[in-house]
Amino acid sequence: MIQLFNAFNGHFVALSNQKYSSHCLETFFIRAASNVEKELLRENGEAEAEEEEEEEEDAEGSSDAYISFENMFLFILTELKPNMKQMIPNQYASHVLRVLLLILAGKELPSSIESNSILRSKKSKIARKMIEIKDSEDYQRNFQTPSSFKDELTDTLQIIYKDQTSKSLREMAIEKVASPVIQLLVQLEGLVDKKRSFWCLIFNDYEVESDKKEEAFVEYLLSDPVGSHFLEVAIDSQRHKNVERLYNYYMKDRVLKLAKRETTGAFVIMTLLKKMKPNHQIELLDQLVPHLNELIVNNLEIGKSVVDCSIERNNYKKDEIISKFIQFFNKDLSSSSNTEGNGKEEEEKDSSNDKVQSQLLENVLRLSTSTLGNTRDDWPTAEERRRALFLEKLISYDDKILMAVIEGLLDLPVERLIQIKY
Repeated sequence: MIQLFNAFNGHFVALSNQKYSSHCLETFFIRAASNVEKELLRENGEAEAEEEEEEEEDAEGSSDAYISFENMFLFILTELKPNMKQMIPNQYASHVLRVLLLILAGKELPSSIESNSILRSKKSKIARKMIEIKDSEDYQRNFQTPSSFKDELTDTLQIIYKDQTSKSLREMAIEKVASPVIQLLVQLEGLVDKKRSFWCLIFNDYEVESDKKEEAFVEYLLSDPVGSHFLEVAIDSQRHKNVERLYNYYMKDRVLKLAKRETTGAFVIMTLLKKMKPNHQIELLDQLVPHLNELIVNNLEIGKSVVDCSIERNNYKKDEIISKFIQFFNKDLSSSSNTEGNGKEEEEKDSSNDKVQSQLLENVLRLSTSTLGNTRDDWPTAEERRRALFLEKLISYDDKILMAVIEGLLDLPVERLIQIKY
């Protein structure tokens, strides 16, 4: 690590901007963070004596002068700081900057290959899977950091914030490459900045009334895939009073309309269901539950969010929610999907019978076309995993669903049931 540092020293900016070397830097920083933690544990007497002796021998046997990994990080940051603003919109350097911010904040470093990781683009994650790159033990965990790192995080945020305007930050918030960095800045600033400067420049402070420019910006966020993801992440880590302000001014009167935007606004509504205070959660459920069947036609995730919110609010509207699900999944979805929006006659049918048709299992999991239990050794698709997790959530939510699933499994041919088990 010390040899690599000596080789990279003076070139960190150039390396972070290059397609391949930027990946090397990310791995280098994560490994260095691991060693920073080991240094701290050694100082606190928590490291094993044997490991300490090995590292001392390595240091003595090296021709390079010993440098602590904490100081190594400080040297690197000194080199990068003048260029940090330029790193934000760069498709390679932005990933390096995000890793550095997470390390300085002592936050968990996500997987470098999983589909929901904030470190990798979709294309990069696919490539890493193809060549069987796997995470080391340093991923999906956070590291203990020295107090100097918190000071460095403060300084880094101030450098990036300097000379920014509402216009510049809003533009980056909706830009594909820069947006994840701005999301992270909004998430982390609360650790070192009680004023939450980035949030209050992107949006107005909680004491300020709405204005036309902010209204137009929020509307764009709620309609744009990149923007909605930014807003989703931003409000999830924000103080309630700031979130409530946006909700009251720009979302409260059109919750259902936003929830129907399956690839944009729906994700923000799902975050609000989790984030808001009890009175607002009930308000959201009152607007969503009556229309639950039309909302889940192409978006089971919002159904899961409604269930989670109901559970948190002492099973609020549980009977109505279960009734909606049983009715929806006990019909021929292939013939009803085109008429879901105006199927009011169907909703008037009594779906509260104790005996629930086994059609529910098929319609939730879509077993007839699923890879579950087939003989081709196909991996389950992302959609199949989502459906299985959704059904698991429903089973734990209510015994009527449990009995329906048991009935559906018992109705399957024995051979098919055994295939699914494996």
